[in-house]
Amino acid sequence: MRLIGLLLLTIAVVAACAIPPLVLSSSPDNVSVNVDPMVYSEQEAVDAANAHCAAEGKKAVLQSRTDRGYGAFILDYNCE
Repeated sequence: MRLIGLLLLTIAVVAACAIPPLVLSSSPDNVSVNVDPMVYSEQEAVDAANAHCAAEGKKAVLQSRTDRGYGAFILDYNCE
């Protein structure tokens, strides 16, 4: 029974480490966010971009969307 518990704990730790970050990169002028339907919704990504740009006193303006396959994509924003 202990072995099963240890195995489940190990799987949970490894799975937690595999979650990609929501914000992939950022600077005062731009931010790239990750949308992966298995982890983050598009709204969570948009909210993160808006929050990042708002911290700079700017608004997030979508510049591009890059498909990553399997329904996942990256949104690139300029902070204007």
